[in-house]
Amino acid sequence: ITHHHRTHHPPCVPDRPSPSMSSVSVRVMARFRPMNAKEKEEGVALAASNTFALTFPNSATVAVTSQGTVIPFAFDRVFDPQATQVEIFKAAALQTVQDVLEGYNGTIFAFGQTGSGKTYTMFGPENNTEEEHWGIIPRTTIHIFNAINDTSQDTEYTIKCSFLEIYMEVIKDLLNPNNKNLKIRESKTHGVYVEGLTSEFVGSAQDISDLIALGEQSRAVSRTNMNSRSSRSHSLLVLAIEQKSVEGGIKRGSLNLVDLAGSEKVGKTGAEGQTLEEAKKINQSLSALGNCIHALTESKRDHIPFRDSKLTRLLQESLCGNTKTTLMVTCSPSAIHAEETLSSLKFGARAKTIKNTVKVNLQKSAAELQIIVDRLTKELANVRNYVTTMERIVAYMKSDKYDKEKGIPPELMVTAPPVLEEVKPARKVDPLRISDGGESSRGASPEFSPRSEDDVNGDIFRSPDAIELEVAIEQLNERHTQALEKLREDLADALQQLEDSGSQMTKLKSGMALVQARLDYTNTEAKEQAYTAASEIQRLKLELKNKDSSVGGFAVHLSEFALLKRHVSAYLSRRNTAL
Repeated sequence: ITHHHRTHHPPCVPDRPSPSMSSVSVRVMARFRPMNAKEKEEGVALAASNTFALTFPNSATVAVTSQGTVIPFAFDRVFDPQATQVEIFKAAALQTVQDVLEGYNGTIFAFGQTGSGKTYTMFGPENNTEEEHWGIIPRTTIHIFNAINDTSQDTEYTIKCSFLEIYMEVIKDLLNPNNKNLKIRESKTHGVYVEGLTSEFVGSAQDISDLIALGEQSRAVSRTNMNSRSSRSHSLLVLAIEQKSVEGGIKRGSLNLVDLAGSEKVGKTGAEGQTLEEAKKINQSLSALGNCIHALTESKRDHIPFRDSKLTRLLQESLCGNTKTTLMVTCSPSAIHAEETLSSLKFGARAKTIKNTVKVNLQKSAAELQIIVDRLTKELANVRNYVTTMERIVAYMKSDKYDKEKGIPPELMVTAPPVLEEVKPARKVDPLRISDGGESSRGASPEFSPRSEDDVNGDIFRSPDAIELEVAIEQLNERHTQALEKLREDLADALQQLEDSGSQMTKLKSGMALVQARLDYTNTEAKEQAYTAASEIQRLKLELKNKDSSVGGFAVHLSEFALLKRHVSAYLSRRNTAL
């Protein structure tokens, strides 16, 4: 499919998800920053006219009063202007970071108009070392390494960091500024990724902080009427965490931390020249993001326009893939930005309806898979043995051989049923418990007799022991079914991982076959060249031999000529003497 074709995208939630997958909603939170001096001065007249007001009924709701109409917005969390950076991190980012350490993919991104506090929320103020002002990103890096240091598991961690920006629809590597105009690719194994993007290994939170500082030096920023340091590009910080257990299993989690450039109204920002062109591209990409959000919330839409911009393409997995996503909507409480605030809140309300299908990115080793298969096989055998034993007891109690006074023979006794994970044990039943021989509470004889067609319920023909045993059998059957279902799920995951490994092995074999073919071709070509060289050498030897023969014949002719010359000289000498 070429870039100018429109692609059909599958829905975010597959029709038949894997048993290990789960569906989660995009978490949406709203943060209102304090008003600055300029907003306080300009907003006095608007506030006096009661055209715009904010109220916070509870920690998850904000009510916006605009033009006399009250519009409530309910999110996962709403932060008023007094909220601290620590509160923001704990509510918006902490759970996502823990999910990534468990092997999930996670994304946190801030959305809002320019100057609404997105960069402050994600990074904190520029060149500020006070911990209370640290944003989500520095707190996240510290929490990751603290969690790794506190773990008691014998696990090997590998963390890589990448940092990029999208400026004027061009992807630039902030860790290698000369690496520009990077391409976005997609594969089954890696999903959507940026080809050629630099990934640096890091061993501490300070390493990541140093890389961010390096990348910020190359990031595009500018001064506008609304922000002294306005981001002119979208930035994406990627932390890839890989965990390898001693058994060889590998668990991977990727955390995407996105600081979007803010939407702008040229009349308010005073943008002109290059800044104006940047604002156009920013608004264009944010509009494409809004279109994708809108399409994802429409049940009848079968095409999501992720390819309309570089931003939406990179956020495709976050909005419709294997990622737990948190959206932080940042707003100004000032009445002069009422229109932008309402637009941002509506964007968040629509995004909250999106659901992603996520799973742990775990690749078990062959040894781990074999342990699971052995354990499940043993559990299944135990359950089947228990069910068979209970069925024999019930059959014996219904037969003519059953004597209530003698009870059940010891050879039919059953041991305690196996306790399965995540399954509540059945109520303990003592098959030897005998009633006192009187009439039962139902007024029926405890002895067994054949059932008739008039006995609809049939309980009057069964003793309390038999009824209790059959209830236990039903519970046991339910446990048996759950155990079989769990076995099928685990085996399905194991087979899927084996299939993925087989696919990788097939690719490796194909590559080796290609290399072997090239070696065979090179070998054949070398043999042909060697044969040609040998033929040429043989021809040269023959020519040399012929030349040697010619030289030898010429030497004979010279000898004959010399002899003839001597004869002529002798003849001339005799003639002169005679004369």
